[in-house]
Amino acid sequence: MVRLNIGRSLPTGCAARSMSAPGEDSGCEPSLRLQAPHFLSTAPDGKMPKDWLKLELMARFARCLKGPIRSMSARMIMLCLDGADGKMLDQYSSDGSLPNLAALRLKGAARSLSAPPGSTDDALWASFQYMQHVGEHGRYYFQTPQKNNQLSMAHDKEETPTFWDNLSTQGMQVAILDVPKCRTPRALNGIHIIDWLTHGEYFLSPRSFPSSLIDDVLHHFGSRHPHECGYFELEIDKKEPKRIVACLMTEISMKRSAGLHFLNSKRWDLFCIGFGQMHCINHKFWDFDCIPSIDDLRIHYNPIFEILHAIDEAIGAFISSAGPTAECIVFAPTDFERNGSLEHLMPEVISRININLSKKFRTHDSRKWPFNHKLSRTITGHEPKSWPCTILPYNENFLALRVSAVGESKLFRSSLSAPPEKDLLDAIEREFLDLRDEVGGDNLIFSITRPSQSHEGQHARNLPDLLIQYPSGHFPNAVQSPSIGRVERQSPLWRKGNHRDGGFIFASGQSSNELLPDVQRISDIGKLAQRVLMD
Repeated sequence: MVRLNIGRSLPTGCAARSMSAPGEDSGCEPSLRLQAPHFLSTAPDGKMPKDWLKLELMARFARCLKGPIRSMSARMIMLCLDGADGKMLDQYSSDGSLPNLAALRLKGAARSLSAPPGSTDDALWASFQYMQHVGEHGRYYFQTPQKNNQLSMAHDKEETPTFWDNLSTQGMQVAILDVPKCRTPRALNGIHIIDWLTHGEYFLSPRSFPSSLIDDVLHHFGSRHPHECGYFELEIDKKEPKRIVACLMTEISMKRSAGLHFLNSKRWDLFCIGFGQMHCINHKFWDFDCIPSIDDLRIHYNPIFEILHAIDEAIGAFISSAGPTAECIVFAPTDFERNGSLEHLMPEVISRININLSKKFRTHDSRKWPFNHKLSRTITGHEPKSWPCTILPYNENFLALRVSAVGESKLFRSSLSAPPEKDLLDAIEREFLDLRDEVGGDNLIFSITRPSQSHEGQHARNLPDLLIQYPSGHFPNAVQSPSIGRVERQSPLWRKGNHRDGGFIFASGQSSNELLPDVQRISDIGKLAQRVLMD
């Protein structure tokens, strides 16, 4: 059984050294000296939050008790920066604004990642774990249609081994800490913690293998502080951004302290840890089209600046502790952009498109075309408002549609299911291309793909038939077109930033550097790890 080796009582000498001023020798590992983050010096009362100080002291004293760090504690270390923007990491590591990522890049190599348009974080993290494209694993969103024709959590049915499962079965020691969007931890040769300090957790409470490990982690390092990061802008986002930053900085400190404890507890073959705080901060405060200079980021978008620099400092601490010969991988799975949504308008828009298509395919003139004649037979007995388009759950910056070309009502599609007719998909696309923003009268620029037909794999047919990206930066209250008329509904205050396809990866270490050109998508990273560690 793995348990934390943390004493109940703390030696006075270590406590005194830990409170030394910045720059003085504390006798502890330098990266863990107690320093208040920048934002604390400008707090209204001038004091550090008590919870933050308590957690820092407890975790850092524990590190002192462990003694000096060994020269190597992992053959390979991976740091997963969930929700960080790949373009930002690229720019700030190139110009030295993020010194630890810049040093890693100088020592090794870096490159952009690609992903299918509209990839959700659910899809990308499943691709990372299983080394598969979304058409192979099928988790395009956290809820997907299942064989019973109901929507349910996709991870419940996933049986594919993860790449760390493969390493474990080869006798390797693996530590997986808070990698996002994981299924329930399974037995392996090491430890696995999920949903402790992640964004968009799948479970009501964190879990681990061994199962008792999470109780020790919560006891010694603390549990998540309550904070909300949903689909909408909150009053606290506008009025008290420092409170949000303080909460996320506390999480980073907790994750850093616990992670370093486990990293140095034994020699690991793979040590993989996720940080999700950039995910939350970018959703709340991303309000620009081009990456600003680091000084402009600090002045005008300080919450993002503070969290990004705290993550960079954590990266430096982990890479240093892993040892000089460790293979190091740091990556972000996506880019970010201004959010945009018409989700509040879509139920009525889709209802009218369905009615419009039903009328069109029932007319006498339309039946001279064989395809339309076939459709006119299939729509008999179907409710015009609900056929042929059904909205599937998805992130608010995209519309996902199931299109029932054969008049069926099933959401689930197997690999043997017939795809929707191309002519029908074309007709639905034209309806969207005709939509105009009522205010300016301009056509809305939609990006439209057909995942169920463009992807390959055993679950490709169950992907959305149409995936329509709303224009970035647009939240119209009304839209109109010649065929469906005017649809109006007040837009809610959606969150400011959202994901877009992209991402970035850094690698150092002889083997990782050589293999990095083969890494084009997030699904290739686990393959790289297996090649490095199994050879």
